[in-house]
Amino acid sequence: MKKYVEVFWAPWRNTCNSEDLWVDTVYLPPAPLMSIAHSTVQDERKHMYNCPVVKRIIQNDFAIKAPLDLTISFDEKNTINTDRYGQDFFNKYIYNRSTPEGAIILTTVPKYLFFSKELVEMSVLDLPIISSESSKNIKIIPGKYDISKWVRPIDFTFTVIDKKQPVNLVAENPIFAVRFHTPNNVPVKMTRFELTQDTINNAASMTDVKNYRQFLPLTKLYELAEGVMQAIKKRH
Repeated sequence: MKKYVEVFWAPWRNTCNSEDLWVDTVYLPPAPLMSIAHSTVQDERKHMYNCPVVKRIIQNDFAIKAPLDLTISFDEKNTINTDRYGQDFFNKYIYNRSTPEGAIILTTVPKYLFFSKELVEMSVLDLPIISSESSKNIKIIPGKYDISKWVRPIDFTFTVIDKKQPVNLVAENPIFAVRFHTPNNVPVKMTRFELTQDTINNAASMTDVKNYRQFLPLTKLYELAEGVMQAIKKRH
């Protein structure tokens, strides 16, 4: 049996142009959630995080951290306001998916790209076990797919629990988690790769499928992406 499964990751940017390169430094590496959880207790030997049942669930969980400080507030019409970085940042990195009378649904930084050359399913989910100032007023929109068969950037999309309260993102706070489902639950080895324009284009082509063929099942999407996935795996 293999000792680990390798998962490749990169901060996502839409282009290789200079105005997007800041994410390469500011977006933080996915952090093993188990290590963060252990850092909150004084005696690791006695803590329930060492329980094999708990470890089996979270051993391949990684926390995604806020890349910057940002306060997002809302009014009664679900209008979104931010406290810094200006209108250009807002226009490019804040995406309001809400309706005037419905729940607030928002997408903002960070975004990441993950893929594997081996069968691995990835889930996007709320932080298990731990929490932070940045995560206390949000619920993550979840998802799950096989990152050896389908590649698209994952983003920070969430609903707001109480729109009377702001969402306070604090740099380096955990905000959500990714979980990797590996064969026989073997551990994951995370490897950063250099995002090229070709790979950006490949991943964007998968994201854009929904504009032309909506709500296809994953099995069909995997079939459509076979050639593109081969190119990505060969390139990296």
